[in-house]
Amino acid sequence: MWLPLLVVALGLIILYRWHRQSQILQNLSDKYVLITGCDTGFGNLLARQLDQRGMIVLAACLTEKGAENLKKEASSRLQTVILDVSDSQSVSSAAKWVTSIVGNSGLWGLVNNAGIGYSMIPNEWQKKEDFAKVLDVNILGMVDVTLNLLPLIRKARGRVVNVSSGAGRLATVGGGYCISKYGVQAFSDTLRREMLDFGVKVAIIEPGAFASPLCSYDPHFKAAKSFWERVPVEIKESYGENYFQQYVQCLKYLIETSSPQMRKVTDCMEHALTAVYPWTRYSPGWDCKFYYIPVSYLPTALSDYLLCRTRAKPGQEETTRHSSRQYCVPGRWHRQSKILQNLSDKWVLITGSDSGFGNLLAKQLDQHGMLVLAACLTEKGSEELKKEASSRLQTVILDVADCQSVSSAAKWVTNIVGDAGLWGLVNNAGCAFPNGPNEWQCKEDFAKILNVNVLGMVDVTLNMLPLIRRAKGRIVNVASCTGRLVVIGGGYCLSKFAVEAFSDSLRRELWNFGVKVSIIEPGGFKTSITNLERNLQNVADLWENAPATIKESYGEQYYQQYIKNVKNVCGKISPKLHEVINCMEHALTAVHPWTRYSAGWDCKLYHIPMSYLPTVVSDYVLCLSAPKPACQ
Repeated sequence: MWLPLLVVALGLIILYRWHRQSQILQNLSDKYVLITGCDTGFGNLLARQLDQRGMIVLAACLTEKGAENLKKEASSRLQTVILDVSDSQSVSSAAKWVTSIVGNSGLWGLVNNAGIGYSMIPNEWQKKEDFAKVLDVNILGMVDVTLNLLPLIRKARGRVVNVSSGAGRLATVGGGYCISKYGVQAFSDTLRREMLDFGVKVAIIEPGAFASPLCSYDPHFKAAKSFWERVPVEIKESYGENYFQQYVQCLKYLIETSSPQMRKVTDCMEHALTAVYPWTRYSPGWDCKFYYIPVSYLPTALSDYLLCRTRAKPGQEETTRHSSRQYCVPGRWHRQSKILQNLSDKWVLITGSDSGFGNLLAKQLDQHGMLVLAACLTEKGSEELKKEASSRLQTVILDVADCQSVSSAAKWVTNIVGDAGLWGLVNNAGCAFPNGPNEWQCKEDFAKILNVNVLGMVDVTLNMLPLIRRAKGRIVNVASCTGRLVVIGGGYCLSKFAVEAFSDSLRRELWNFGVKVSIIEPGGFKTSITNLERNLQNVADLWENAPATIKESYGEQYYQQYIKNVKNVCGKISPKLHEVINCMEHALTAVHPWTRYSAGWDCKLYHIPMSYLPTVVSDYVLCLSAPKPACQ
């Protein structure tokens, strides 16, 4: 009896959904849409497609040649502008140009399509600069363009469409590409929730592999070859020529099997711009629907197994595989309770040891007899730590955002650990300010946090990796529960999404070397980052420096409610920092460390479950307590 009713109900739901998604806006001919990256690929195709639909297209191209070629294939309505999204001056000039064209009608649509991706190479073959180049275009460029044009979009109560990727759900390759696409997801989620009451809709496009210029074999092969040729001899010997050849073959297979039906992607973009009820996420491509997204929801151990099956193998695969399995025993509790022997001869480097988690972990590991190398940002932090520790503990001054400082620290560590190698690296150093509503900030605010939390972590890790591989040791990266669920605007959550992506790709690459990578995802704990006074001052500074037009749009009541929410959150944080420290220690000392540690009940019972819910549900819950702007 219930089965027919269920079938009918399901049919009605499908019919209702089809009816909603088929409703298209009227008067498209008076709507302005700016599309970045229109020289080739999706951007070029979408510009012509929307132009044919009668919309007023403003096509941003990187080169004069690209602009000229596009104008030849479009109507006289379409206008072009030269835009390098990584150049703030170019973005500012383009924003003024758009403002002069759209006038009081505002900008209906912004499609952040510009991006690069030719560094899809194993992490250890790259340098910090390679990651920075991709992030500067794919994240900071997108943020800069969006923030400059957001007032015009709010005026039109329009749409923002951000192009992510299936690799923004599942980190399948090393380098900055997956990291950047995870960042696009984070920025889009928080922007969508902030803009909801302004009538602005934000959609994410997550394409699988399509035969766009970004997915051409020759540029990828040349990039892979150039990276391989420049890596140090020690790294080449560790991976072996066979690894490089296998990697190139995997790359070739991926490109050859990419879909030529690029219209599937641009149709999603068009729907996001023209539908009465656009979706929050579009996943064009069967590989995205049936591989990237489903695998991203699997337990990490299973997704790692599936991805590592098809990954190229380094020369020393067999010995490390054997050593990684010799302790395997049934029972999860028994596995996690087995601790390594001879901890007293293992070196561990901890960044951000001046205070908080890093400081406590350094003292705890020192008490347990491990050889701790504590990296502090200040001389004062270093001196105070040494007073509370044994003579074994050594300190070094390290600013993870400074390449010279990182290089010097790496040489210092090498001289100390010698042939034993570095057993553990804990990437704990980070910053969280400024954070707050995206529109109250600027590109530099995002860049400041990314430079420490992402690029600093990458730089330290790449410099220490040869020593860690030598010891077949551990890397512990400190993310956050906000690396799963975005709860606040600015660069912090975005950076923690990026930490997750980097850690996932690194863990899979280093598996066959016997190196284990763990992620720590703390909830709210009482550290300097969650200090109430600092957070209130942070919000006050952002509000004070915001332009008058933004203050008018949000209103004083929004600011006061935001302050109230900050006080409420900071008042509920846990003082039990040992819960996080114990997770870090387990990741360093257990025979079978976990890949993820979620410290804090708020993380286990709120952030992680919420991150698995449909977007519409998580948006509803998170927006319930959000302040309301004056201009709705």
